Amino acid sequence: MFKRLLNSCFRSFAALGLAGVVTTGCLENPTTTTMPTDGLHYPMGVAIFSEANLLLVPSSNFDLRYSAGQLHLMDLVAIQEKIGDAASPSSIAVSDVMLDHMPIRSFASDPVILSPTDAILGWVHRRSRGIYGAQIADDSLTCLNQGDEGCGPITEVELMAENPARPFSNGTYLWVPHLADDQLTIFQAQDDVKEWAHLTTIELDPLLATVRLGTYTQSTLNRPRLWLTGQQIQTNQVEAVLVWGLAPQDGQLEFEAEGTLNLTQLTGSSSINDLAWFDDGQSLAVALRNPDGLALLSSTQRETNTPALQLKALEGSCNDPTRLLAFVIDDENYLALTCLNDDVFRIYRGDDLTLVAVQENDGQGPRNLSWDATNNQLWVSYFKSHSLVVYQLKHGETGAFEMALVAQVGAPLSADEETE
Repeated sequence: MFKRLLNSCFRSFAALGLAGVVTTGCLENPTTTTMPTDGLHYPMGVAIFSEANLLLVPSSNFDLRYSAGQLHLMDLVAIQEKIGDAASPSSIAVSDVMLDHMPIRSFASDPVILSPTDAILGWVHRRSRGIYGAQIADDSLTCLNQGDEGCGPITEVELMAENPARPFSNGTYLWVPHLADDQLTIFQAQDDVKEWAHLTTIELDPLLATVRLGTYTQSTLNRPRLWLTGQQIQTNQVEAVLVWGLAPQDGQLEFEAEGTLNLTQLTGSSSINDLAWFDDGQSLAVALRNPDGLALLSSTQRETNTPALQLKALEGSCNDPTRLLAFVIDDENYLALTCLNDDVFRIYRGDDLTLVAVQENDGQGPRNLSWDATNNQLWVSYFKSHSLVVYQLKHGETGAFEMALVAQVGAPLSADEETE
């Protein structure tokens, strides 16, 4: 019964075009059972603190099997030692590498690193009007606002819209889009690195009727440039639109729109699942939905104050392209793409979207991606398999791209758990 209900949940997300942004659930009443600390449960992603050799993973409690979700703090050095000692791919128990854990409300978003130096991270929750945070110190996790009922929000905003989407941050500002609204809520770091204040909330209508997700780059005007995507309603037709402009900041609280691009008219797709800038700031990858595909856009933002975008490449993809990650190996740009409903992820060359690798059947529901540049390793969270998988990437002796699975952290639910 439970498995049928959960499958229905995922089908509902796919119908809404939200299968890759799992911040809501179908069930409403959590149990009183505490989540075990020795495993992962619908992991949302991985935040890597390279300098401290730590990584953090949120278990989302997506199915509300437990009373709350959980943050897991893991020892990256211990994981690398297990990888290095093994002649074949390592199966690593969470309990063997976990340093600390902390309960959090269900349906946590991907973690966002707010301060690498001070090891502070932030996240949002469904139906919560604020942002949450924790700090890592002495290999332990501390909630930044611990209350009687658990980890509370750092800052609450009374008029903040519900259903916040994936937040993103440059360390000074934190931007929170809203899946069901035209709002973008903006927070600003204070002198105390543990404190974040509400700066302003902007409404994007008529540019966007909903704000699905966003990212940022630094402009030539010394202000962050926001790249926001969502949907417009044009004569009773829903279309996917990308909007960009200068971000509000102290003394300049208006969003200064610089341009828009109708992706539906350009590509035929009705929704955008993710965005990823390459390090050079000159190319933007877009994951497209209905029909599914990948677009590569070139930008002039490094040469002008008012950038323009031009379509450079357009390719089909696996079913339901979910997350994108741009990374570099030996000065070559690559792009990783997960497809949650196809149990597959792909890697493309960044200059022209040439497909160089396809990885299948290493788990169910590949979702989020993280790049460990120190070790040239790609981390993939397998949402439905309750695990993380680590891949070693390199160029071989001939210069060809090579990828090998080197470790799995965590394990799928047992058969008994799956059928409860």
